[in-house]
Amino acid sequence: MTNLFQETLTTFVYRARYSAGQLADLTGIPKRTVANWLSGRVRRPRQWQEVVRLAAALHLSAAETDDLLTAAGHENLSTLRRDAGSGGEQGLLASWPAGHNDQPARHGRRGENSPGGATGLPASGAFLRRCPLGPAGYI
Repeated sequence: MTNLFQETLTTFVYRARYSAGQLADLTGIPKRTVANWLSGRVRRPRQWQEVVRLAAALHLSAAETDDLLTAAGHENLSTLRRDAGSGGEQGLLASWPAGHNDQPARHGRRGENSPGGATGLPASGAFLRRCPLGPAGYI
């Protein structure tokens, strides 16, 4: 049986050339959890917030984020935005303004993570080195 979330996530991670460890640093999601999603050991995230954090770290467009959310069995951005509570949930979704299917708002250059930026991601230091490895290098 095919794991659509694993395939979709692996495609985006491979394109961005991030390792599981780099994604963990950018999102605050444990490295083992990211590695389990990439390997297919865990079929999908339980919480949509984790998927949105991954999408922001990978600089996915709204359409790509919707694809990742759907593959994980969660609602799309429009529905999440409508149903989200105040504060942190709205902050996570702020990277993709309503009605826009372009790239999420960025703070700093790609590979940097600004403390306190609108993505709600934790600061990870200066530049992250990109991992030149293929999919096998992400686990």
